[in-house]
This record gives sequence, C-alpha cells and structure tokens, in this order.
Amino acid sequence: MGKAKKRVNPKVTSRVDRNLKELTVKTAVKYTRLLPPPWEPNRRGRPQEFKTQTIVVLCLFMVAMNLTYDGMAAEMRNPYLMELLQAKRLPSRSSLQRYMSKLSQKYVRRFNKRLIGKFLRSGVIVIVDSTGIRLKTSSSWYDIRIGRKNQRRDNVKLHLAVFPHRNVILEYKITGYKRHDSPQLDFLLRNMKEVLRVIGDAGYLSRKNCNIVAKKNGQPFFHLKKNTTAKGKGSTAWKKMIRFAKQFEEVFDEIYHIRSLVESVNSALKKRYGNYIRATKRRTRNVQLAFRVVAFNIKQLLYDSTARKLGIPYWVRCDQ
Repeated sequence: MGKAKKRVNPKVTSRVDRNLKELTVKTAVKYTRLLPPPWEPNRRGRPQEFKTQTIVVLCLFMVAMNLTYDGMAAEMRNPYLMELLQAKRLPSRSSLQRYMSKLSQKYVRRFNKRLIGKFLRSGVIVIVDSTGIRLKTSSSWYDIRIGRKNQRRDNVKLHLAVFPHRNVILEYKITGYKRHDSPQLDFLLRNMKEVLRVIGDAGYLSRKNCNIVAKKNGQPFFHLKKNTTAKGKGSTAWKKMIRFAKQFEEVFDEIYHIRSLVESVNSALKKRYGNYIRATKRRTRNVQLAFRVVAFNIKQLLYDSTARKLGIPYWVRCDQ
C-alpha cells in the first residue's frame, strides 16, 4: 500500500470533530423525524415510556461514539443529551439494550437511503469492495482458563458500495465470511438507476456483473486475471471491457486504481468503531454494524456541509 496523496481539509475536520457529539445527535434527530417509527406500539400493557425517535437516536449515538452499554449509561447522565432530545428522562442501559434488539436492518437502510439521497443521482462512480469484521461469540477468558486454543473463525463480511468523491457508503450488505463478493454486486447497485463507472477487484470479475453494470448505462472496470479472455459468451459489456483494457492499458489501470480509495473507507470504519462487534445475537449484531455505516456517513456529510459553508475545498494534498 502506498501513501495517501490527499486528505479531508484539516480546517473542516477540526470544526466537525470538536462538536461531533452534538452534531451527530442533531443530524440523527433531523432524519428520524422524516421516517415512520421503526415499530408500532403495543396496544396491550403499559404504554411505551420513551419516544421511538429518542430511542433510535440514542442507539445510533452509542454506536457512533463506540460506547458500551455501561459507557452509554454514563454518557446519558450528562444534561446535554436531554436538552438536544428535549426529553425529561432517558432510558436505562437495560432498556436501551432491549430496544436495540427490536430495531431492524430495514429501518436502518431507510435511514441511510434518506441520509445519502443526494448522492444517489445518475452518473456516479461507484467502488465496490468487502471487509471482514470479527465477532465476539466466544469467551477468550474461558479459553485461557481451560487451556484451549480457539481456532474458530468468528467473523462476518461487510460488502460496501462507496462514492469516492466524498467517501460516502451508498449501500451495504452483511453476509457470512464464506460468501463470495461477486453475487453481491446486484444488491449493492439496486438503489442506483444509472451509474458512470463501477470499479472492483478480481472478486467481482464476471460476465453477469458486466451485464448488471451495462443495464445501468455504466462501464465496468474489474481487475483482470491472467487467464481472462475476450470471449463474451453473449455478454457485449464483457467484450468491450476486455478490449478496452488491452488496447488502452495505461488508461484502464489509471481508472481502476481509484479503487484504492475504498481501502481508506474500510480502514476508517475499523479505526473509528473497532474491528469487531460486541453483540452476540445476530439481529442485534447486524443492526449495530449497519449503524456503523450510518454513523460513518453522518460524519462524512458533516464534513461536506462544513466545507460548503466555509467555502473551502473538501480535499487537500497531504503535504499541505
């Protein structure tokens, strides 16, 4: 891996990072108001004590700040959260854990789609990739106590479609670690009517994926293997990509190497929120991982809006 040539403007990051907690809560409140509640209240029994909007914002805030439930309970003692949420009282850690398990990925996807709606316009460049997230499904302390060397591969795959101009995650999918990348492309592009280019590594190289990109009026740029041939087998998009790659090798490589930007997104996700998930139940685990995507997008959008407000460039060279 080479060194980065550009970064987000430090004048922008410093403005956002110093007030990140308040800005995250305000942004979350803004978009939860635009969505229907994630669940309908029970008609029987005691009515729900807290607004669903407050619960969603607190769950998202906990993931965005990379807090445990105990850490979130301590954070909720600070008065600024009640002021921002306009609540007289906040739920306990056990209540928050119970509400987190009630949330669904469907709701989080709606939230993310509403959040990054302006980037889902026609003619965008999309980079696709996947990264592994470790799971905490077994006790390391117990393994040490009984003298066992645990060989279990407990992890999941997070598949991403990224808009490189602002490093915004347009779509995501969570699968098991044994799932291949290639079949996930259709799902990752489902919310985009038209694309300009789709860039991916050799894991996405297939005639079917070339056809998927061509149907959206885009050009595929997938890394070629040594044994790749120009035989279309009914795929015109495949033939065009192979011929272009061989006739204009330097141009193809220059376009393809934009793919390195998605590695910075994978790295940033793990540095901000950790490379593992604490939740043990699959539903809660997937919701927390999906909230990481939303929290990441919120921060990127805060950077974008701040740069526009200050009238300064979003990207600057690393030597500046």
